[in-house]
Amino acid sequence: MSLIVVAAAIAAIVPGVAGARAPAPPEPPAGPSVEVVPLSLVLQTVVRGDVLLAGNSNRAGNGAQVDIDGDIDVLCVAGGSGSICADNSSSAQVDLPPGASVVAARLYVSTSTGGPAGPLSVRLAGPGDGVAYTELGADSSGAPLVADLAEGARRQTIWNVTDLVRQRGGGDYTVADIVTSRAARVPPHASWSIVVVYDLAPGVDVGQLPADVQSRFARRAVSWHDGLATTADLPVAVEVGGFTIPMDRPVFAKSLHVVSHHGVSRSENVTFGGGPLGNNATPGDVPAASGIVIGADPACNSTVGVLNGSVCALGTAVTTNVPSSAAGHSGVGAANDIDVIRIPDRYLLPGATSAVLSVAAHGEVGVSVLAVSVDQPEVAP
Repeated sequence: MSLIVVAAAIAAIVPGVAGARAPAPPEPPAGPSVEVVPLSLVLQTVVRGDVLLAGNSNRAGNGAQVDIDGDIDVLCVAGGSGSICADNSSSAQVDLPPGASVVAARLYVSTSTGGPAGPLSVRLAGPGDGVAYTELGADSSGAPLVADLAEGARRQTIWNVTDLVRQRGGGDYTVADIVTSRAARVPPHASWSIVVVYDLAPGVDVGQLPADVQSRFARRAVSWHDGLATTADLPVAVEVGGFTIPMDRPVFAKSLHVVSHHGVSRSENVTFGGGPLGNNATPGDVPAASGIVIGADPACNSTVGVLNGSVCALGTAVTTNVPSSAAGHSGVGAANDIDVIRIPDRYLLPGATSAVLSVAAHGEVGVSVLAVSVDQPEVAP
């Protein structure tokens, strides 16, 4: 199916740091509607910051709905033979450091669809909101719809939540009431994720921040693509760039992906420059900077079984989600794999300015987000 992504303009209100208000950093320019083949570029830039990934599932590993908020209201959308309603919720932590200014943020909601359905709506709450949700739909002024995509029995809706994340800041975000329906070959699922790119807020002195936070404001190149594509025929691949690998020393780099997966594949790989990713502690890699932890959790370190439904950050299962994803694939309902993976030093070829990031599987999986973050040399003042 041809996929059409409607580019959305990103609003420009940035809360300041420590009570001060600062102007927004420049936004990626809005463009015309484009056909996604297979994913489209969201943002490619250099920041003194990073890209973050958080997410969870509103269905458990056994298929039962998860509901953590105590709210009994349901949200309905039009289905092929009437309304389809949902009452579910889960939360995940967006780990923005103090001193960060949000450049861009998007919410991805992935669900199954068994037939024609009207525009998808969900509810989103940020830190401090409780269950005072913001309802997101096709015409939400506070979170413009970026895309409503379908590929076979999979559906993904994307909202621009830059304003909301700027206003709420770092902390726990809850997504509620994702509608699902059973479809052939794809079990019902309801997963979500948030991607955020942040920069150092104007006027903030990195040297005055806590020592364990300072490394989070290194100079980094970020390349972020999204859409919806499956591996039914070929690997899903994008060219990531905007970085320069030094000739004389290794740098730290990581990939980020959101991929829907339902146990149909015998093996699968996420690759960078043709080399398989998944093992975050490759022998011979230089130590990570202070404050960056590389884990050895078996559920988060595999080069041939990456897409196991885990929620992992650099080799460690995420434990801040509610319900927790620390149990590996059972934590996210074996639906979406939401991972941040270190790219081995040997894949970062001296002088390289781009590489191909891809997902391949012996079966059909859906790819929603592919991104990289590559540390860059400091620039002399």
